[in-house]
Amino acid sequence: MRKILLTAVLLIGLTSCRMGAEIWGSCDVAGSADPTGTDGTNLLICRDGVWTPIVTPHGPVGRPGATGAVGTAGTVGAPGVSGTAGTTGTPGASGGLHLQAFDANATFTVPAGVTTLVVELWGGGGGGAGTASNGAPLGSGGGGGYGKASVSVAPGDVIPITIGAAGVAGTGGNGSTQVSAGDGGTTTFGSLQATGGAGARVPGGSSAAMGGAGGTSNATIAVNGSPGGSGADGFGSAPDGGGDAGGGGGQGGLGGCSCNPATPGSAGIAPGGGGGSGGSPSVNGFAGAAGRVVVSW
Repeated sequence: MRKILLTAVLLIGLTSCRMGAEIWGSCDVAGSADPTGTDGTNLLICRDGVWTPIVTPHGPVGRPGATGAVGTAGTVGAPGVSGTAGTTGTPGASGGLHLQAFDANATFTVPAGVTTLVVELWGGGGGGAGTASNGAPLGSGGGGGYGKASVSVAPGDVIPITIGAAGVAGTGGNGSTQVSAGDGGTTTFGSLQATGGAGARVPGGSSAAMGGAGGTSNATIAVNGSPGGSGADGFGSAPDGGGDAGGGGGQGGLGGCSCNPATPGSAGIAPGGGGGSGGSPSVNGFAGAAGRVVVSW
């Protein structure tokens, strides 16, 4: 009886081992970097072509636990290098008022972004006459004309400028040697112009000379220059002075007087003032003043 029981126990043990091998089955991990697996409970390893539980001194290795919490973030890395600079933006509109004055012949180049100019111009002042040898008072030069206008332009346009010259003074002396004074020159900016005042005219003999007429302009806003004063007939009379330039330009020079004592005249004031006449007998008159151009944008 004891022999039968022992035989039964051995048969049961062998059957259990065989069933264990069949439960886990065969395996082939050739070409795989990981020879392990799991049956949902135990961690298995492919050994000799059969999945076998990995057994530690404490029993089979259990299946992996749940994923742990995410660790804290690492420190921020160093800044990257700066990118290349962007392209330069277009220039902004010009700010404020720009103004440029011209007292000599020149050219004006229209700046970038400018399409309209405001132009003011004065003609030259006429010259004053000299005094006759007998002391008869003589006339003075007329003031230069004034003009102002808005001019449409394009950037880069080159516009010529001519400044009207001052009228030269007349010479004094007797009727045969006296010379009339010169006219003031015409000032231009492109097609705009302001004419000069006329010089005083000597009629001849000992008669008083006539003052010169004032200048004019073809601009939108035009103001004629004042005429020069004409010498009064007779001795010891003080003639009127040179004409003022139009539009708030230069004043005319003082008219000379062959009074007792005699007082000399004076030259016209820029821009465009007419010259005054001479004072003492046979004294030359005085020149007018040159014109001017002022451009603003």
